[in-house]
Amino acid sequence: MTGAPERAGPDRAPTRTDATAVVEAYLRCLDAADHPAATRLALGLLDGGWTVADVLVDVVAAAQREIGLRWLAGRWSVAQEHAATHVSEQVVGAVGARIPPAPTRGHVLLACVEGEWHALAARIVAEVVRADGWRVTFLGASVPGRHLVSYLHQAGPDTVLLSCVQPHRLIRAGRMIEACRAAGVPVVAGGPASAWTAGGPRRWALPPGAVRPATPPGCWTGACRRPRTPVGLRRRTRTNT
Repeated sequence: MTGAPERAGPDRAPTRTDATAVVEAYLRCLDAADHPAATRLALGLLDGGWTVADVLVDVVAAAQREIGLRWLAGRWSVAQEHAATHVSEQVVGAVGARIPPAPTRGHVLLACVEGEWHALAARIVAEVVRADGWRVTFLGASVPGRHLVSYLHQAGPDTVLLSCVQPHRLIRAGRMIEACRAAGVPVVAGGPASAWTAGGPRRWALPPGAVRPATPPGCWTGACRRPRTPVGLRRRTRTNT
């Protein structure tokens, strides 16, 4: 399906069955670096009954994966990719502003591992988890391990979520995971890097020392409760963002 999402009438919002067309429409906004249009599209989906996870995971994150492939194939320049990512960052902020401010569950601390500067996927996870009723403290890109542990003692979160996009940061991610566990805080580790081994991609996500495997943004919320005992590995059913 190409072009704008099909509509049955002038007042019909796109439905979940229009997802492919919605992503294509959103990609056109990114291609034009059109922040207002991208924001209108995303907020219109929310108004039409899409959830925060629907919009951020199935549209924004899906589009970001596509522009990454376009850059990798040489179809987009670094400048185009950066411009598009900036638009998506603005959209994530606009969607996040629609989330009710009062958390009803626990406190989650989310950070990118030290040296990891790709923070958009983690920010998407932050908003999805927040929409599920959690208080989220997002520390952003490249958080030094010792600073993260210090902050754990100050903030006392129920769970730490760590994001790692680049495979060569996994050793550092493992050290940060162990440091969090030593502080008595459960860890959920995720991101594309955790789906790789030395020989290439794998379907199991096993960051060193993680108490759970990496999970996609829509599934992080179920892993945020402090477990009484270490949680065993579960097979991933979707692809990480």
